[in-house]
Amino acid sequence: PGKNIAPFGVSGIPVQSTAGVFFSASVYATDSRYNVVNTVTKPSIIVTSDDPFASAVGTVGMAAGVASVPSILLRTAGTRTLTAADGGGGTDPLPTNGVSSGFTLLANNPTRLRVMTPAESRVPGSTTNGRTGPTHTAQAGFVFNATVDIADAFWNLTPGATQEIRLVADDPFAVIVPTTQVITTSATYAVTLKRAGSTILRAEMVNALSLPSVSQDSSTAITVLAGTPSRLIAILPGESFSQGSPTGRSGTPTSQTAGANFSVQVGVVDNFFNLVPGRAADVLVSVPSDPYADPVSTAPVNVGTGYTAAMTVTLHRAATDHYISASDFGASGLSNDPQSTTFTVVAAASYGLQLLLPGQTAVPGSGNYPNGGVTGTISTPTAGTPLTATVNLVDRYMNPSAAGGRPLVYLNTNDLYDIDPSTSAMIGDTLPVTLTFVTKATGTIVQVAPQNTGPDKVCTANNPTNVCLAAAPAAITSPFRVFASTAVRLQVTLPGETQKPGKCIYQPGVVCRVLGGSEGAAGKDGTASQYIVTDPAITADVWLVDEFYNPVSDIVVGPAQDTNPPAVMPTVRLSFPSDPVTGIPTAAALILGNRQFNFSPLTAATGYTVVASTTAASAVTFSSGTSSAFAAYPGPVHHLVWSGLPATAVAGVTFSGVLSAHDQYDNVLS
Repeated sequence: PGKNIAPFGVSGIPVQSTAGVFFSASVYATDSRYNVVNTVTKPSIIVTSDDPFASAVGTVGMAAGVASVPSILLRTAGTRTLTAADGGGGTDPLPTNGVSSGFTLLANNPTRLRVMTPAESRVPGSTTNGRTGPTHTAQAGFVFNATVDIADAFWNLTPGATQEIRLVADDPFAVIVPTTQVITTSATYAVTLKRAGSTILRAEMVNALSLPSVSQDSSTAITVLAGTPSRLIAILPGESFSQGSPTGRSGTPTSQTAGANFSVQVGVVDNFFNLVPGRAADVLVSVPSDPYADPVSTAPVNVGTGYTAAMTVTLHRAATDHYISASDFGASGLSNDPQSTTFTVVAAASYGLQLLLPGQTAVPGSGNYPNGGVTGTISTPTAGTPLTATVNLVDRYMNPSAAGGRPLVYLNTNDLYDIDPSTSAMIGDTLPVTLTFVTKATGTIVQVAPQNTGPDKVCTANNPTNVCLAAAPAAITSPFRVFASTAVRLQVTLPGETQKPGKCIYQPGVVCRVLGGSEGAAGKDGTASQYIVTDPAITADVWLVDEFYNPVSDIVVGPAQDTNPPAVMPTVRLSFPSDPVTGIPTAAALILGNRQFNFSPLTAATGYTVVASTTAASAVTFSSGTSSAFAAYPGPVHHLVWSGLPATAVAGVTFSGVLSAHDQYDNVLS
């Protein structure tokens, strides 16, 4: 009482209080010299504080000049004051309010985190979220600082409180530096957001078991704006735009079917793949991975959404490595999307059979059955050398298309003397088949056909019959050449006979077809004509042949080659085992595997044969060839010859002898 210097009417220093912790105060009615006037009684003393979130402390009664104010609870840390005012009634009015000395209200224990964006400021004691300020707007890719505080339950900073805190964003592509740090009271993080739209930051403890335990906090929503439109991005079925992501896409492309339409969309994006509405452009979609795809019409970007309407794409080649490209058709300044996500195109339903020989390569997707779907030229096979033909079951676009091992297929050739393969089941969508040709030719043809039973009708693209097609040129080869193989022997043909390439007896039933009993000898057709001595000379053909009776030649490698390998021509002579008196034709070298020799049989015989063999001087030696046996009959009667007469005879005694008719070469006529 009576103290009229600051602090007026009181002594000492107010004890510190803590936010959220109850404390009490007393109000006194005093005269101007701060002496208590104990005659004052008031029913209502109104107590308030300068705490913006706890301004109304309460109303108490005063008796004998004193009022006790219990259970005061304030929220906002800092220097606080209390004010007492006369609420009216009672004895003497109290015209002057009483204001306390300033006292310190300390922050309570740390219990929560607070995340603030650049435009926000702290609101200690707040009954809402402890911060104020406008929504922060950031541009994708630009850094800004976010502040994280450690606060008490009333959003007061807690000086000296320490905890390791992680700051994360619901933008999965955001970059935050550092991602975690030990905070003492408050700290900042450098944040770079990538995804356009609304983003929230969240602060949380790294170690949930460490102390002090503080609850996580989320920022107010941040508006992230897309940047400058810079490029195009193509989105496939199964994908969606993923703004801010490293690729701009989410999801997995779904597989497509050859020949079936599907839709793609192309968006205009910034450097972080955020869609940027308002940018006009015309888009051209192409399919570098499928040169056989249908062309795609250009489409405009919808400036309201930032992407095109659905664009129809149709691919023909079945493969796992497909992609599309999107380009700025009008060259308006946007970078192209050179390659979308890769995706798979599967074959359409089975349609028909395709036959390939060595030298040919399938080109899936390049055809429209039965045309196309293949490149290359059939390599010329050699008689007797096995080769592998390939049968494919294909869709309409010549893509291999499996149908459970069906249909059963068989191959036929126009080689009269080879063995056609047996009927076989497909192995998935293909079937390798071994062929061995035996006939030298310039027009060999192979064709494949399906078995036509119920289980073989698996080509559902050819409805309603479901029969697998086997049409030319897909299933029937164009005519091709077959080379003669290595020369092994000489062969002789006579008048009445025709040399027959491929008519072989090598491994019958394995390589060469078994000849029928009426087909005659190997390597030739017909029967050698009979001959009458003194008729004009006979012409014998001598051939150099391979194991399959194909005439060989020495034509070197080139367009005219017909033998593999080209042979060396031998020098050949004839001999006549049953005719010691006829003239021997002059030996001569074969020309292109053949030579004609003229001779005249002089000795009659029913089994006359001609033997061709190489001479001692020949550059090469081959097995001799013996002709078919033919009949050489005597010529006209030329003279009579006695035989069997005795050396002496006795007059009057009978004796006998044989009188024979001979032709001019002493062949006996019968």
